[in-house]
Amino acid sequence: MVPLRQVAMPVTGCTKKPDRSQARRGERVVRVFLSSTFRDMQDERDALVKDTFPKIKEACAKRFIFFSEVDLRWGITEDQSEQGDLVGICLAEVDKCRPYFIGIIGERYGYIPKNLKPEILAKYPFIAQLDSPRSVTELEMLYGALSADSATHALFYMRDPAVSDPAACDNEEKMRLLKRRIRVSGLPLKFFSSPVQLASFILRDMSDLIANDFPEETQPDPFEVKCAIHTGYAENQCKCYVRNCSYEAELADFISASDLGALVLVGTPGIGKSTLVSQWSMRAQELGGDSVVAYFVGTDGDVSPKCVLEYVLTFIKKEFGLVDQVPSTTQDLIREFPRWLTLVPSSRHLTVIIDGVSKLDSDGGVEMRWLPDTFPTNVKVIITAVAFSPTHTAALARNWTIMHAQPFTPEQKRDFTRQYLSLFGKSLAPDQEALICSAEQTSVPLFLRSLLEELRVHGNFELLNAKVRWYLEAPSAVELFVKILQRLEQDYGEALVREVMCLIFVSRRGVSENELLSILGGSQLQLSLFLESAHEHLRLRAGLLAFSHDYLRLAVQQYYSLSDTQPTYIRMLTNYFANGNGALDKRRKADELPKLMHQSFNREGVLGALCDIEVFLQLFTATRKYELKKYWLYAEPSRQSIGLRMNAALATYQSTVTPDVYRRVIMKVARFLREMLDYEGAKRLLQCAIEINTAHGGTTNHPSVAKAYYMLAEVYWNEGNLKEAEPFALQALAIRENTLGAEHLAVAESLCSIGELLISSDPAQAKQYLLRSLSIRLAHYGTNHTLVARCLQSELQKQTKRKSGHAPCRPRSCC
Repeated sequence: MVPLRQVAMPVTGCTKKPDRSQARRGERVVRVFLSSTFRDMQDERDALVKDTFPKIKEACAKRFIFFSEVDLRWGITEDQSEQGDLVGICLAEVDKCRPYFIGIIGERYGYIPKNLKPEILAKYPFIAQLDSPRSVTELEMLYGALSADSATHALFYMRDPAVSDPAACDNEEKMRLLKRRIRVSGLPLKFFSSPVQLASFILRDMSDLIANDFPEETQPDPFEVKCAIHTGYAENQCKCYVRNCSYEAELADFISASDLGALVLVGTPGIGKSTLVSQWSMRAQELGGDSVVAYFVGTDGDVSPKCVLEYVLTFIKKEFGLVDQVPSTTQDLIREFPRWLTLVPSSRHLTVIIDGVSKLDSDGGVEMRWLPDTFPTNVKVIITAVAFSPTHTAALARNWTIMHAQPFTPEQKRDFTRQYLSLFGKSLAPDQEALICSAEQTSVPLFLRSLLEELRVHGNFELLNAKVRWYLEAPSAVELFVKILQRLEQDYGEALVREVMCLIFVSRRGVSENELLSILGGSQLQLSLFLESAHEHLRLRAGLLAFSHDYLRLAVQQYYSLSDTQPTYIRMLTNYFANGNGALDKRRKADELPKLMHQSFNREGVLGALCDIEVFLQLFTATRKYELKKYWLYAEPSRQSIGLRMNAALATYQSTVTPDVYRRVIMKVARFLREMLDYEGAKRLLQCAIEINTAHGGTTNHPSVAKAYYMLAEVYWNEGNLKEAEPFALQALAIRENTLGAEHLAVAESLCSIGELLISSDPAQAKQYLLRSLSIRLAHYGTNHTLVARCLQSELQKQTKRKSGHAPCRPRSCC
């Protein structure tokens, strides 16, 4: 008899395994083995694989934990079983999953293997010590949980006798003894009456185990959060990688060369560019020495050059201990980026990887106008982009190094197939593997991986051959995803899959699950089940569901004939954002509604969206002003009417906020009108802001009034009316000196502005103002700052004016 859990198993019978707890090894990985008989647990296993495990995986991803399950309901070939390999395969997977183990017991005892190979008995000597042959399921449970030295993270579940079918029992005595062993083991045991109840039990119990192994950490700073997201993405890309020595040699040659340009890795979508740079960056970091920063565009929800530059500069600041502050605006980041790269110590080397530049959505992003042409010799930049894209063209124009990603060879296809399925304890029969590897379309890594993922979740091994052939009927990745959409429709209903995919397609940044529920209604459970089943193909970015790759987008467009039906889904999404209640996320409304109205060619709708002050405030930022202005000029080419429309919007908005909030908002609108060249409208609003402050604050001697006077001076200067501008600038200076002190940075701003105003009329006086501004800024910033440079530039302009007699430049928005 095999000793019960509370009785020590002989060392010779089951060699104690090393502590494989991922939490204790410092790895954020959870791999759980699922053990049960097959035929009587089909529904239960389906519920777990399609519902419970995706939920756990999603929850783990939010905490930067990689979760995977090993479900051997299929994946072991007939040859392996007949040759006695079955037990060895199962027990090897148990080892890989320690300490996590789930055992499910019904009525069937299961298959009892015969003629085990000597090497298996040698590797697992406890089998030979058993008093009689045991089923594969019992061997898994004995080895993975019921022996004295087995995993402590084992969970057991038995089907309630009240709903059991005694006729299904194939070995009553052995089943009785196995159940007894489980009951007396002291391990957690629960009884379930349905697949749904079992799924809920396992979801709760596994979540508790994971929370205990990976406690909630202190809230990391925003950079650490992003860093974990990008690192997790890279690790996920690397979990199945077929090494290519020629790629590695080409990258190594570039890193060691003296070339001052960047290397751009190009290829068709899905060819494996992200996987290659992920693997290279992770390997470089493991080897140590050079510093590596990798940014994967879109992974953290951001697709603007600003976010890329912020991330890289923050890394440089932390990695090399710099005291400089990372710039906050797009213009400053672009201007300062080359200088920051020179701050990398000459004794150190930095590699910057920017993956997916073709996905950037800001003006000039894909053309890389935000990157310099050359880089310091100790800084190497590697970029990935779609072949023949604007990014590729821009790289050629700059004479940068171009590296081409190639399709899989037959040998690489075979290796990838085996590696990927082994992650889940599965393998294919030789004829199935040969069929897949001989197909031309599986040369594209994304096609092959998506095919294998579909086969992995297919529950019936006997029908697997037909399923392989059906998927391989697709001649390209787009057609493959059409078949995946058809499979999802069979599982979750045609209407649900079509509407969800089409709403994601017409959205700008994606759609959240709550938004889908509000738009579509229906069952949250059904929607969640579908989204979890499609999680490999949908990327969750900042709570929004978006397509993971362009092939799925093209498949949705083709399969659902969106060239004809797109207006229907635009209307559904528009109605939600236009008619939403107060709980609607303002940022989401600003992201989606103007764009949707623009797609519908609805000029009045665009104007209505922009005249929603909350939407306006979301868009009138340093990074999104261009977008706001583009919408305005599309909907209302006449600049003079902008002020009238905004005044009407402000009149409605005024009653909903306090006077102080209203004053701040109208100053922002005034700045917008100034930038749109509606100077009269801007002046009216600024005078209104002063009146509000006087009426509610009882004084004009306040920094907010000074700001309004300063902005009035800017407006008059923009008009070319320097005489009118000067008194407002002087009034702003007087208030700031009185309320903030003579050495305040706002005082320096006013001094610099007045100095520039006086360059033409009174150069000597202008010099005094500029030197005072320079002194304050030097005291605050030191010599190496853009605002210090601005004062010096103005002084140089003054010297130039003496010689040329030219009028001064118009002011920047912030001096």
